[in-house]
Amino acid sequence: MGTSVGSESVGPPVWPVLLLATASLGSIVLAVLASITPAAALAGAGYGLGALLSVAFLSTYRALRNARRGGSFRPSRGLDRLVLVLTVAGFATGIYCAYLLATELAK
Repeated sequence: MGTSVGSESVGPPVWPVLLLATASLGSIVLAVLASITPAAALAGAGYGLGALLSVAFLSTYRALRNARRGGSFRPSRGLDRLVLVLTVAGFATGIYCAYLLATELAK
């Protein structure tokens, strides 16, 4: 007895989560570097990674997750929570980098 291809369960996409983790952690690293050595380029890159890209990857994850919902969809609460934590961390450090950028440009 074989299994049909349509009976396999489908989970949420993982690749947007990996990109979100990369963007959020990159923003945190850039925020630390911009705090140590004030540079507008570091702060601007941290803002772009944290406040802009992390929200874009969150939106991509949720859109793909919602598109996959159906009879064989298997949700992952752990992955959803991880996405939320990474987005909040990335967005918060992105806003901090925006503050550093504005302070640097005001000098």
